[in-house]
Amino acid sequence: MKLLICYLTSSQRHYSFKPFLHFLLQSQRKHEWTLLVMTNDDDCGFYNELLAPLELNSAVLQVDNTGGNYIDKVRSAALIAQQNRIPYLMKCDNDLFFSGETLDFMIDRLDSTLSGDKHLTLSPVLTNGIPTVEYFVRDFMDPVAQIAAKRQFMDTVFYARDGTDYTPLNEYTHQSTSGEWNPAAFFDAVRQLPTLYKGVHPVRFNTEANHFINQYVVSHKHAFFERKPSGLIVDNDSPYLCDSVFCIRIDRYLSILDDMTLFVDGFDEVPLNTYAEKHGMNHVFVENGYALHMMYNWLENHTDYEKRLCDQLFQ
Repeated sequence: MKLLICYLTSSQRHYSFKPFLHFLLQSQRKHEWTLLVMTNDDDCGFYNELLAPLELNSAVLQVDNTGGNYIDKVRSAALIAQQNRIPYLMKCDNDLFFSGETLDFMIDRLDSTLSGDKHLTLSPVLTNGIPTVEYFVRDFMDPVAQIAAKRQFMDTVFYARDGTDYTPLNEYTHQSTSGEWNPAAFFDAVRQLPTLYKGVHPVRFNTEANHFINQYVVSHKHAFFERKPSGLIVDNDSPYLCDSVFCIRIDRYLSILDDMTLFVDGFDEVPLNTYAEKHGMNHVFVENGYALHMMYNWLENHTDYEKRLCDQLFQ
């Protein structure tokens, strides 16, 4: 067994599990991974009923969510992997979808990519991830759609959020004198921000930009889920990974989770990025291996939006 897929979920998103499972079942490497469903609620029966008829290595675990215990969940999953001598973990949220072929592509490259000290994580190209949105627009969208997406980025207005002032980034969007989207210059400006929270991009602040990307996927859904991975992207120029799915070596992940000096909140995003910077490591992505992340939870009533999007995609 090579990979433990830690699927973090709750009863709020039952609508996303069936399509997630549908694509997962396309994997030809089922003997090399185990699906661990970690739910907050008393709904193990829902997941077990769907998993029972399938020939999958899987388990469902109800976890206590009192006070919000994300780190306890992922640490528990990492320890389960360690105890079962599974060398890699995929942390996966319940609001995204990727093909079994993309999963297999990553599994085949876990050792060659993550066994050394150069790369920290391996991930699919998330449609609105940071920095992966740039690779998605560049490699999947047609030229007209690329122009439209970049126009959405340029229309973005940044503002202060959670104690961090992001307004200096407006110089690269709606206040830009060039009028052209320049991701390299933007990411360099993000790198200079006096904050540890650098998971910022127009797609995260601009709901319309996220919506535009989703509708493009809906219009090209067969191509999206049937696109074949073609390689690895190792030269990303973003200073930060903001991604709801990634693969990582178990021993390295536990080192990060157990180092309280890396933490500033109850999540592993800042520790992952701080660790990567400290050790001169970067994040690797699967070229043409896509994952749809529906929407950031900054959108009010985002689950209602997600349900409608799932209807468009899967019914």
